[in-house]
Amino acid sequence: MRTIALNEDWEPIVTSSGTLKVVEGAEALAQYIKQALLLWEEEYWLERDRGVDYSAIFSGKGTPDRSYFINRVEGLGYGIVVTEYNATINKRTRRLRVRMRMSSDLGEIEI
Repeated sequence: MRTIALNEDWEPIVTSSGTLKVVEGAEALAQYIKQALLLWEEEYWLERDRGVDYSAIFSGKGTPDRSYFINRVEGLGYGIVVTEYNATINKRTRRLRVRMRMSSDLGEIEI
């Protein structure tokens, strides 16, 4: 797996020589997982069931059961198995923080 590297603001990283930085393997898979967790369910018109149902989460139903996020991530393929999981919601800022550690076909990943 190869993809364009993105910074913390999800903008492409440009090297000092003016080319786009590319990441591979576990680093690229970690970025793919983060992107999948940022996607709202039904946002991607080609796969309406892909993404996270943030509307339900932030409408007062609270943080979903840990299995919700684990199943979403493990369902992405690449032999992903979540070994550690922690999620918190800041109700004031409506910010969800998910931390995971997992194994995959491409190596160990932490997001």
